[in-house]
Amino acid sequence: MMRNYRFVLSPIFLFLLFTLSFALLSGGRAWAVNNVPDRKLEIVEPNGEKVPEWKVILDQARKQMDAGQETGALHLYEKLLKLKPTVDVARWEYSKLLYKAGKYSETVIQLQRLIESSSENIPYSFLYGDVLNKTGNYQKAFAVYAGLYNREPDSSEVEEALRGMIFSLELLGREKLAVPFLRQLMLKRPDDSETVYKLGMYLYLKEDVKGAREVLKTAVKRFNLDDKKLLKIEEKLQYPEDSDVLFIIWKRYLEKNPGYVPFIKKLADYSLDKGLLRERLEYLIWLDEHKIDGEVAERTLEIADITFHILRRPDKAMVYYRRYAEVFPENFRIQQIIKSTQALLAEDFLAIVKNGGTELLWEDLGKINTDRKTIFLICCCICILCKKMQLDFFKNPPLLYYKHL
Repeated sequence: MMRNYRFVLSPIFLFLLFTLSFALLSGGRAWAVNNVPDRKLEIVEPNGEKVPEWKVILDQARKQMDAGQETGALHLYEKLLKLKPTVDVARWEYSKLLYKAGKYSETVIQLQRLIESSSENIPYSFLYGDVLNKTGNYQKAFAVYAGLYNREPDSSEVEEALRGMIFSLELLGREKLAVPFLRQLMLKRPDDSETVYKLGMYLYLKEDVKGAREVLKTAVKRFNLDDKKLLKIEEKLQYPEDSDVLFIIWKRYLEKNPGYVPFIKKLADYSLDKGLLRERLEYLIWLDEHKIDGEVAERTLEIADITFHILRRPDKAMVYYRRYAEVFPENFRIQQIIKSTQALLAEDFLAIVKNGGTELLWEDLGKINTDRKTIFLICCCICILCKKMQLDFFKNPPLLYYKHL
């Protein structure tokens, strides 16, 4: 016959069991928390593939760069390249960002690493040559550009390589050595005014004066050069051999600088050499009105002569003849010209007086600053002579003049 056994748990045993269970549970939770392995955050694509951390940082850097937050982008690129140095696309973007920020020395380091891993990459080398020039390594920069030119002399990049070599030589102060490269560049870009201008100036440095003058004259005729270049070319050309081009330079420069006295004087002399006396008169009058120093008396006399003989305006010429006579009163020729001109004017003005314009004539003669009293006196004498000869021109003509004498 079976017996039923009953196990009776005493209160003390239950307390010990509960305490032990709690300790085990607590200790297990603490162990579990403290011993979870560190894991890097990884993004999971929709297809289930995990995106590596360097790619996450690259995307963040590009977003910051697009947002104009270049400082933050630089830090992210630096962090990325420490994590994964072999990502050339990131190093290239980092290099361009460093260059843009003006950190040229750091750019050089990054580009050197890129070229070591991919020496055939042309954009790397072009930026490398540029930043070498910016850091003062002109000779090394020239070598980089020369290498690019020799690598593919017929490629589309050859023009940029030529410009790089020329610029490096300019920075080295070796402009004369740039002439053959400028010739090649001019063949490729005949419409580039800067190239043609530089070729002419550097030929002059090589003492090829004839060649320099021909190239510079071509530049003036074909291009609308700025004032600074026009002045430099004007110094290199020769007069009268290059007078046709010098005339273009003087006129073009005065369009923007109308008061430039040296070119006004040169244009006045050019007009005289070419027999363009009317044009010369314009420049002489400008110099006279602006009181430009020089052979003032001779200039005054020339203005009077051209005005009298070419323009056939004795009334205007009288102003300058009288001014000259004030300086040289003993000049018999000028005194005779003045007297004969006064008589000529008086004769011409008689018709005005005949039509009742005496007062108006008096006022007009005052405006042109001539000797109106003398002219009126001559008119008066003519009128008296006409009266004695019974030539009925006027009624009591002398009375029209006497009140002004």
